[in-house]
Amino acid sequence: MENIIKSRKKEFWGQERFHDISFSLQENDGDQKVLKANKTILALCSPVFEAMFFGDLAEKRDPIPIVDVDYTIFEGFLRYIYTEEFHADSLEDAQNLFYVAHKYEVTCIESACELYMIHNMKKFDLSELISFADMFSMKNLMELCRLHLDHFPRPDLPAIWVKYKKGDALPPNTAFVDVDPTNNWPLGVGRFKHQGDLLPGTFNIKEKCVYAPYSGQTHKCQDNFEILCNGNLKWVESEKGKIERQAVMGGGVRNNGKLFIGKVERDNRPLIGKIHPSHYCLYIPFFTAELKVPDQYLMLTDQNITEAIICDDYETDDSYYEDDEILDADN
Repeated sequence: MENIIKSRKKEFWGQERFHDISFSLQENDGDQKVLKANKTILALCSPVFEAMFFGDLAEKRDPIPIVDVDYTIFEGFLRYIYTEEFHADSLEDAQNLFYVAHKYEVTCIESACELYMIHNMKKFDLSELISFADMFSMKNLMELCRLHLDHFPRPDLPAIWVKYKKGDALPPNTAFVDVDPTNNWPLGVGRFKHQGDLLPGTFNIKEKCVYAPYSGQTHKCQDNFEILCNGNLKWVESEKGKIERQAVMGGGVRNNGKLFIGKVERDNRPLIGKIHPSHYCLYIPFFTAELKVPDQYLMLTDQNITEAIICDDYETDDSYYEDDEILDADN
């Protein structure tokens, strides 16, 4: 039913026979233009429009003058209400559209504008974005801007591992290797010691923890782990435990060689885990379980590595101690 309503609403856009309200706006050249819409559709998406059209003090004017918004922006605002299609050519467009959506309390458009700013933040002045985010209490956008503002990776240097303890600042040269689609935060690679093995896995930068697979389960480490930094990193296709030239070593198994870093998508989420050459597969942390992936996955490489790494025995480091937990269904 939801898809039917969405489809029908989209068909109503621009259809004169459904119009019962109009708005008067001034273009940049000073000319007046009119936009028409349907009261019920607008009220369905905006409590402000609902009060304006159907409240005790309902608006009687038609057309209704709109004096604080540009014609093109207001048209884009109405178009999104009908079609859910977002369009912005610049940060200024997105900010102006957000302002209108905020004024009329159309939260889905606010979210679309914020997502546009997040996806394109590298093109914009981060200080300006932070000021805008602060003005409208956009906490996630503000935190992401500050994260990128303090982010200075060195792709000209080989990848290194940097130790991290709970409460430490994120290393400014942390390698961002993917994006978490649930919150649009970057993901990194982390590793920690468990049962004598050094396990690489998904570094959740927002939560400041690492998820790694081991013995059929997902383990979560929130303190005393290492973060992959620097490197001219690239994901390449691999399968069946094959180790490509320039592969980044992610850890090791006691007396059984090295582990490398692999990635695959499940449920539209990137999951980073360990490539185990002697098992001919990739293992990933998947909710509370360890999932085996024999083929069709990606391997992390560093273009600064000039020679292939040989899988010899893993040397343990007794100074690097364990501090992790097993995830269960309720965690």
